[in-house]
Amino acid sequence: MKLKCLLLWGVAAAICGVSQVSASALEPVAVDLSGVVLPSGSLGMSENGRYILWSLARVPAHIYVPNLPDDGPHPIYLKDMETGTNKNIYVNSNGEHADLPTNLAIISGNGRYVVFKSRATNLDPIDDNTNFADLFKHDVITGETSIINIGYDGTVIDDPHLIPRSLSSDGRYLLFGSRSDQLVPNDNNGEVDLFMADLEQGTIKRITVTSTGVELPSGFGNSFAMSSNGRFIVFNTRDDMSDPNNPYRTFSFNLFIHDQVTGTTEFLNANDANNLFYGHCGNGRNTTISRDGRYATFACFSARLNGIVYNNYATIRLDRITGEYKVIERMENGVLTHEGISMRSISDDGRYTLALIRENVVNRLAARTGVHIMDLETGAIQEVFASEPVPGSGVRPYSISRDGRYATISRANNPFLGRATLYRFDRLYQSCDL
Repeated sequence: MKLKCLLLWGVAAAICGVSQVSASALEPVAVDLSGVVLPSGSLGMSENGRYILWSLARVPAHIYVPNLPDDGPHPIYLKDMETGTNKNIYVNSNGEHADLPTNLAIISGNGRYVVFKSRATNLDPIDDNTNFADLFKHDVITGETSIINIGYDGTVIDDPHLIPRSLSSDGRYLLFGSRSDQLVPNDNNGEVDLFMADLEQGTIKRITVTSTGVELPSGFGNSFAMSSNGRFIVFNTRDDMSDPNNPYRTFSFNLFIHDQVTGTTEFLNANDANNLFYGHCGNGRNTTISRDGRYATFACFSARLNGIVYNNYATIRLDRITGEYKVIERMENGVLTHEGISMRSISDDGRYTLALIRENVVNRLAARTGVHIMDLETGAIQEVFASEPVPGSGVRPYSISRDGRYATISRANNPFLGRATLYRFDRLYQSCDL
């Protein structure tokens, strides 16, 4: 008899005796009115896992004809996983479809607000720079769509480097990148910086600054994270704000955390006699921050922590209250290793992370890659699914819910077209043969 049950992870594993999940725990997201599963990708998920923002994959149009309501020419859908309904939110305040496509959008934790980057010309009447992409906020409840990138002089800025990075749970704070020198006064570094838009107050301030408000000559690097409440922002930069006489000073990329409430900017990879970070710190999506700012994860290339040297990239979790640095490790063929772990998203309490794990083999093209949920407190690792080293196949993690229960992931199911199916995974669902 097959027993379907909702059990806590550890209890389920003990009963089932398996570490992999049942396929029943994976629910396809992009399903049309005829029940056809569509090739798609995730643009974001609400913090409770209910609402998922998705778009159709870019494959030849003759492969499928989606049977969806109000699809428009360039749809972005918001899926309610409880009711199963989809809504095209890529529209202006009058409900008219955007006239140009976009594939870059993010969603607030409460599922109400969506921010997208678009060159569409009909989203906001005040958008007069039709040769450039702009940032727009859409309110799912009221239907209002409005432009965001307004300079301090009240005009729409022109900047091809605008990128929406993260949106707070309540949709108030938007973290974004820009090279424009018109967003705030005295921006003179000519580099891409991180900015915070307060979408309630209509204000914009620069985040990549020192605790005294001085700009960083090198601006923003390539790694960032924002806590879900919008208070803490982690970023890396080539600039070093430590004491120039410090013998443990780092001269490569460094990671900092900015507190919006106190205005302070502090080191994350603070070198001292016990902890030395030799190389590039901050490696794309390995950088995360918990809601309360206590736990931060990041990757550094080569480090010595508590007397142990870690070569190649090591993913580290910092407890900012105790000051403890912990290297995230896993077992492979009976050997403990820190390599091959790439984090994508973290739960609000800093305990659960969605990670891509690649086998540590010489030929990376022959490596088996899997999406896993890692419990950073107990060390338990749950494989959701994996891809074999076959051209066109692959798996991709996107995001994890606030409590660590739900995750969005995709798996390529056609090695010739690279078509991927987007799923929502429920960590608490288990299916056991008893």
